[in-house]
Amino acid sequence: MRLSHKLLILGLVALVMVALPLSLYVTDVLGNLRHARSEATGMPPMMAVNAAVQQLQVHRGTAAGMLGGDATMAARRDAVRETVHQRLAQAQQALAQAEAPPELRQQLDQLVQRWKTLEQAVASRSIRGPDSMAQHTQLVVQLLLLNEALLHTYALNTTARDDSQAMIQALLTQAPLLSESLGLLRGQGAGFLAQGTLPPENRGSLRALHQRVADLQASVGRSLERAMQLNPRYRQVLEAPWGQAQQLGSDSLKMAADQLINAPQLSLAAPTFFDALTRSIEAVNGLAVGGTEALTEALRAACASN
Repeated sequence: MRLSHKLLILGLVALVMVALPLSLYVTDVLGNLRHARSEATGMPPMMAVNAAVQQLQVHRGTAAGMLGGDATMAARRDAVRETVHQRLAQAQQALAQAEAPPELRQQLDQLVQRWKTLEQAVASRSIRGPDSMAQHTQLVVQLLLLNEALLHTYALNTTARDDSQAMIQALLTQAPLLSESLGLLRGQGAGFLAQGTLPPENRGSLRALHQRVADLQASVGRSLERAMQLNPRYRQVLEAPWGQAQQLGSDSLKMAADQLINAPQLSLAAPTFFDALTRSIEAVNGLAVGGTEALTEALRAACASN
């Protein structure tokens, strides 16, 4: 075989040896880029749905107080109702901008219609307090399930970074459950305080809900600590607001135990209890918003670096 032919063959072999790992590298980079873009695209609609959930929780508690006969809670309801309308409309817009799957957008549209029907029943006082609480809670659960579907749609549950995974676990999974449990405690507690009575069977369910809040607060703390250990930037953003949320959460749990669950007689004003629990919920929600913004920045930076 001539020398030129041997050199040609060796060159082709070398080209194949280089091309294969290069192709795998390019494929890996493109996959990471698509994943990062998908994660960054999915954050705004999830944040918008969470914002709607938060206001729906406020309306649930406000309606419970109003239907229980508290005039102060009744006076607050109109403003809360309008905010729910706005947040749901913003969520619909966010899903459209993110080009969410049509079935998820349709699901949100149906939930908006259910909300409007429920709000009208509350406004006309044609619904009982317990039924209002149940229907509000069903809407909240469905919106949280919608967010879970968005989490999977935009591959936020399969991120490769351990710090991002811990943040997603804390802020997009556990924190909404903590806010919802606090919201249930706020709504049910305000309703019973407005009525001035707490039946024994309800006392037991409130005690269980009280424990669930404590357990979820601990779970959020563990996930956040893991994220902060892995990424110093997250500690800068989260340490102070999480400390405040923990303190307010502990204060709320103590008030619920002393003034509601274990109280021989209910004397605390419903708005006082409602406002205290609201401060705790807002602290958790503020933590989630700030942390989610930091997470979004990190995902966008990963997208840009790829």
